[in-house]
Amino acid sequence: MWYALESLARQKEVGLVWVPGHTGIPGNKRADQLARLGSGEPPQGLEPILGISRGSINGAVSRWAYRRLEISWRMNTGCRQAHNFIDGPDRSKTAWLLNLGRKALNQMVGILTGHCRLRRHLHLMGIEVSTLCPECGEGEDTPIHLMGHCIAFGRLRYKVCCRDAGGKR
Repeated sequence: MWYALESLARQKEVGLVWVPGHTGIPGNKRADQLARLGSGEPPQGLEPILGISRGSINGAVSRWAYRRLEISWRMNTGCRQAHNFIDGPDRSKTAWLLNLGRKALNQMVGILTGHCRLRRHLHLMGIEVSTLCPECGEGEDTPIHLMGHCIAFGRLRYKVCCRDAGGKR
């Protein structure tokens, strides 16, 4: 079924929708009639005919949706700041983020997207005049600058990033 749906979607725009209460959807009565006719017919195909479990269907839909998300992320030319930090969908990183508290999650999303209280973003919003980093005055005040380039945070960066698991340099 999924192969047929994906094959059809390559040639035509396909929408898969849930029909609530069978109202207002063109062709729905005819689809119901055909379904009743088909349910009375003997099964066609190779033996043995087995039903597909809900788990198999959910897994297939989940994998299909995840592949579509990966493709969509790669094709997206916007979200420049987020693309600097995020390679693509990652279930383990998503789980980690969702386990953060509300305040920490808000800060992480701000850093990852660039929509945070740093001068560059505030300047784009018309709140701040200068985009320069207030700590070093040498680069634009962005998450990338603070975490990777700002000399004012060089020691902290070294302390956090350049020690092994035992705390040694």
